[in-house]
Amino acid sequence: MKGVRDTLSDLMMIAMVVCTITITVVIVRREVLGPDTSTSPPPPVTVSDWPEIADVGHRIGPEDAAVTLVTFSDFECPTCAYLAREELPRLREKYPGSIALVYRHWPLSRHRFAYPAARAVECAAQQDRFEAFHDIIFAQQDSLGLKTFAEMASEAHIPDLTLFEVCMRNTEPVPSIEADIAKAIELGATGTPTLVVNGLLLRGAIRSELLDSIADAARMP
Repeated sequence: MKGVRDTLSDLMMIAMVVCTITITVVIVRREVLGPDTSTSPPPPVTVSDWPEIADVGHRIGPEDAAVTLVTFSDFECPTCAYLAREELPRLREKYPGSIALVYRHWPLSRHRFAYPAARAVECAAQQDRFEAFHDIIFAQQDSLGLKTFAEMASEAHIPDLTLFEVCMRNTEPVPSIEADIAKAIELGATGTPTLVVNGLLLRGAIRSELLDSIADAARMP
């Protein structure tokens, strides 16, 4: 018969295995199925100066769009990638000509490649290739740290790769990125992505039905 010490050891081993399996399931679900919406996120908060917030950053979509979605985002954040690769294309397909994205940076300090990726996007934007580079980084998020930004720049058809590489050698803080970070903190953002949609601050899990209801209301005559 096992002693007490052996029994405790077995129980601890079982607990560790269960914990590992649980963590793995959560990670796989988030990566494959998108963000977890099982918990109730904070309710939307009205942001009075949202036109000024939407006037800064990189815009994708029409200037007169009925719905302007500002995202404070991190290129290493899995949920940000889900928003960019899945949710935004869905919205733009469902509401053609009615959705505009304004991208603003919030590279989290715990993400090693987030700030360099943000810098690379700013360097691409100097040559009018923001959208292409934005899409490539999110599409190849798993390759961050394994693939050079110069390779991604080539795939994004940046005209002057030498100029891009010169821009990337500057390791000083980027004023536009720093301004975006400060604004996210000022808004009380708690994680990425943080959205401001037509003046409503949305935090927590991405809620497709809420985005749809905002878009439907904005497009009503």
